[in-house]
Amino acid sequence: MKRLDDPAQRANAIKRLTQFYEDDMTRANNDTSAPEVKQLLDTIVDPLTKQYTGGSLDDLTRTDLMKFLAETHDPRTQPALAKAPRTSRWQDRRRVRVACESITRWPRPG
Repeated sequence: MKRLDDPAQRANAIKRLTQFYEDDMTRANNDTSAPEVKQLLDTIVDPLTKQYTGGSLDDLTRTDLMKFLAETHDPRTQPALAKAPRTSRWQDRRRVRVACESITRWPRPG
């Protein structure tokens, strides 16, 4: 988590944190409600969302991070998902598509 604050190590830190999530999901048989997966998400979702909304990422890292955040279907990622369509260039439609697909899968209130 400390490496997220260092611009030189930020991209690798993001990749490593998302790899931790993928490893936990594999061990939990893709069960997002498994305690170890929930605990990891509780630890990394907010800092990674802040990294995305902070705007200091290269395009490849930003796209990979958006894919991860959208995959979690976690409501705490909403600021990043909302920012993706407003800040993405027309050429990077993948990021917008992934964000929109994740939003449409959220449970509807009421």
